[in-house]
Amino acid sequence: NYSTGVTYCFLFQDDPEPRERRRAMLGAMCLIARGKHQQNKKVIGIATEKKIRPENSYDFCLMDIPEWTEDNQKSMEKLQRKTKIFDNLKVSHIREEEYPKIDQDK
Repeated sequence: NYSTGVTYCFLFQDDPEPRERRRAMLGAMCLIARGKHQQNKKVIGIATEKKIRPENSYDFCLMDIPEWTEDNQKSMEKLQRKTKIFDNLKVSHIREEEYPKIDQDK
């Protein structure tokens, strides 16, 4: 989101995936997303299982990197080559208003 300076990542994985692996994948996604959207200083990541049930588990990641350095970029690129996360990223921007705009002229 360009107006708030935050990028959001959502990860849904199959149930048999160990939580440690899911947390590592979420952290990698957030780091790569931070590097891909350098105008946003924060990344919020949420991971859960693909099937939504009352007993689902959730993992969260907050990545706050105010200054993106050349070392950050090198680490991100190395991680992206290794994991292929967001390898063929296609970005689109959609803005949805929660409430309709009121015509002030009436």
